[in-house]
Amino acid sequence: MRRIASFKSLFYTFFVVNSIFIGKISDIMFESRCGVLCDSCERKEQVSCTGCLTMEKTFWGGECGVKTCCEAKELGHCGECEIFPCEMLSNMGKEQGFDPLIKIEQCRIWANEEEI
Repeated sequence: MRRIASFKSLFYTFFVVNSIFIGKISDIMFESRCGVLCDSCERKEQVSCTGCLTMEKTFWGGECGVKTCCEAKELGHCGECEIFPCEMLSNMGKEQGFDPLIKIEQCRIWANEEEI
């Protein structure tokens, strides 16, 4: 199982790097670690966010626990995790008034697309 996860991580890294190089980040099967649809984010340009797949640091300067967790586990997004949906993802953004269920459902969609 670990080899499959490592292969997935290597594949995603290769795909992301190549997509960035040719300027087609939107062609990636998923857009974020947590289920946010970055391409349709209204704030993306306002805050100069290129998305967590391409950013070393978050646009707000703090740490994103979900990004850190996915990268530590070599996952493309939360939907690939054995404990999905976890408490961290289930509570992400609640304090700011966002509905985490939307992101959770998107991660499920991405995970199902990968199985096809």
